[in-house]
Amino acid sequence: MSNLIAMSNLIAVAHPDVATAERVGAKLVDLRKQKLIEGEDAVVVLSEAVAAVRAGAAHAS
Repeated sequence: MSNLIAMSNLIAVAHPDVATAERVGAKLVDLRKQKLIEGEDAVVVLSEAVAAVRAGAAHAS
């Protein structure tokens, strides 16, 4: 039995608008497909004026 410990990293980046955040999310998916970066999920989280928060995940196929 191995004593390896799996670790995860979380990287958060703020963007000035939704369009930019979604464009960056799509680019991350593209880079993963090209095997230029590794990652499991990319999520765009929107904070709206009414303080409701929704999240949408972008997954590489």
